[in-house]
Amino acid sequence: MRTWITRICFETKESIDEKTDFFLMTFWILISSLIPGIIIWLTIGYDFNLTTLTHKNITRALVTIGYIFWVYLSCILFYIFALIKSEMFMFNTGFVLIIITVIFSKPLVDNMLSNSSHKETIELIIRFIVAIFMGIVGIICGAVFHWFLLNREFKIKEWYENKYNLLLNNSSEISQKDKKRIEKINLKIQKINTEQELKLLKNEQKLKLVDEKLNKHLDKVSKINQKLDEKEKKAKEKEKDIKF
Repeated sequence: MRTWITRICFETKESIDEKTDFFLMTFWILISSLIPGIIIWLTIGYDFNLTTLTHKNITRALVTIGYIFWVYLSCILFYIFALIKSEMFMFNTGFVLIIITVIFSKPLVDNMLSNSSHKETIELIIRFIVAIFMGIVGIICGAVFHWFLLNREFKIKEWYENKYNLLLNNSSEISQKDKKRIEKINLKIQKINTEQELKLLKNEQKLKLVDEKLNKHLDKVSKINQKLDEKEKKAKEKEKDIKF
C-alpha cells in the first residue's frame, strides 16, 4: 500500500509543495469536519436544543472531544496513506475551532448581554466575529503544523536522494539498514510506476477504440453523402433530359 514516505520519495521536490486536489480537499473537509460539526451543532448545540438528554453539558463535552478525535485521527490516517497532503490539517483546524466556538459561545455571550437591548442582534454579531477570529487562529496554528510537516517531507526527500545515490555508486558509506529501506521504497516506487504505465496503456487503448469507432462512423457518413450526391446528379440529369 502506498504511504506518505513512498509518496515523498516518488514525487519531485516541486510536486511535494503542491496542494491536495481542490475537489478532493472540498470533499474531505465536508466529511471530516463540516458535516459532522454541523450535525453536532444542530443536535446538541445551545441554539436549537433538539435533544432531550438529562446531562446535556457532559454530553456536549464528550461529543465535542469525540468530534476533535475523529477529525484529527482521520486526517492522520489519510495523510499516512497518502490520500491527502499536510495542508488539510490547516483547514480542518480552522473549521473545527469555528464550529466549537459556534456551539459553546451562546451561553457565554448570553451572560455578557443579559441586560442589553437588541440582545439577539448583538449576540449574533459578537459570536460571528469570535468564530471568525478563532477560525483564523486555527488556520495559523494549522499552518505552523503544515509547515513543520512540509519541512519534514523535504528532509526525507533529501535523505532518500542522498542514500539512493550512494546505493547506485555502491558506496560503503550507506549502512545495511538504510540500504534495505531504500530498496524497499524503490520496489514500491516501481510498483507505482507500473500501475501508472498500465493506466496509460488502458487509456491509450480506449482512445484507439474511440478513434476507430469515430472513423467508421465518418466513413458511413461520407458514403451516405456520396450516395446522396449521386442521386442529386441523376435527378438533375433527368430534369435536363425532360426540358430538351
